[in-house]
Amino acid sequence: DYRLLDNCQTRIPRSVLTVPNGVSWGTWDEIKMCPSETYAIGFILKVYRPSSNAGDDNRVLTGIRLYCTNVFKDSYLDYRQSVHIFYILLLLVILRIFSRFNCSREQVLEGDGRSRGEWSGWSQKCEGIGICGISTLREGPQGNRNYSVLKNVRMYCCS
Repeated sequence: DYRLLDNCQTRIPRSVLTVPNGVSWGTWDEIKMCPSETYAIGFILKVYRPSSNAGDDNRVLTGIRLYCTNVFKDSYLDYRQSVHIFYILLLLVILRIFSRFNCSREQVLEGDGRSRGEWSGWSQKCEGIGICGISTLREGPQGNRNYSVLKNVRMYCCS
């Protein structure tokens, strides 16, 4: 059984992963942490497609949700449609329009980002057992755009 993040910040991260191509303008969301003794093993991306032109790949990332489990106790996971979940720990992150993660078994999990945008370099590696929290930087609605766009991400690593 896996759990969603909560806003309880009772865990103290050992390190913070950042991406070199993230921007600094916008507003940071509050840190969302995995419940105590759980770590991120999967993610789902929230995307918005502002244009109805099917030929354009102009989708934007508006959110990342981590899925957490106790990797030492849980033996069964519910694999749901469109959720990228593997029974491995997320350890590194890079950001383009969509996220890509490098996991404990050297597998790379990648969202459906198509070819638009440029990948950053990999973040530094997690200090501790794995990723236990996330915070995203958003640029709010602009002009006639009525949605927020994710501009940067911080992943928190715990022991």
